[in-house]
Amino acid sequence: IPNSEVWYNELTEFSYADVLKCFFELSLLTIKPNATIIGDKTPRYTTEIDILIKLFPDAEFIHIVRDPRDRAVSEKKVWGKSPIKSVNSWNSVLKGISPIIKNNQKKIFELTYEELLNKPRPTVSNILEFLSLEFEHNMLTITNPSEKYGNAKNVNKIVAENTGNYQNYFSIKKIRKLEETAFSMLSFYNYNIDFATREKSLNKFVSKGLGLYDRISLYLFHIKEKGLVKGLIYFWRLGH
Repeated sequence: IPNSEVWYNELTEFSYADVLKCFFELSLLTIKPNATIIGDKTPRYTTEIDILIKLFPDAEFIHIVRDPRDRAVSEKKVWGKSPIKSVNSWNSVLKGISPIIKNNQKKIFELTYEELLNKPRPTVSNILEFLSLEFEHNMLTITNPSEKYGNAKNVNKIVAENTGNYQNYFSIKKIRKLEETAFSMLSFYNYNIDFATREKSLNKFVSKGLGLYDRISLYLFHIKEKGLVKGLIYFWRLGH
């Protein structure tokens, strides 16, 4: 984290965009002084992509879509979250941002997580072409793994087999329910649908109840990992 005084002095204007830009640039300089490109991997930015485009008109975005059934497995195993709520959120978010992506194809490169796993070299090459960068062989190896949880925890390479996990984790009845909940966007992204034949929207009261369940599960996870006080503080900051 940059020194606050240095950060303040570097600001050319006191806009939200400039504050963030200076923060990222100064943070990067402490880690990699010779770096020329700033990247930030934050999934929650997905719902704010229209705002980010306005704030950073020169920025380019890589949007990676993952099979929601596998995403639900990961969220259940790591944080104890509801699989149904997970796929419902996935479906709703992608429905919401689909027009934004369609209208900003020069700024947003979209791919699936499974493409990256199955064809890493050509997929990475396509991303680099979009960013006007040259491919280097070491780009397929992760120097400093950022994943702290799940099957990719501390792994420095692409885990090709990290797909289709839901088939051995959920029952057929559960998979059908997950597919019905996310049917429209599963179809949109051409994912194989094993059992569902149509979409069944999640009741809004059930959705709110599962949302509360997820918050409690996340809170308990952070208490277990960080202790009562630190877990509570971290959870409060996460919500703000």
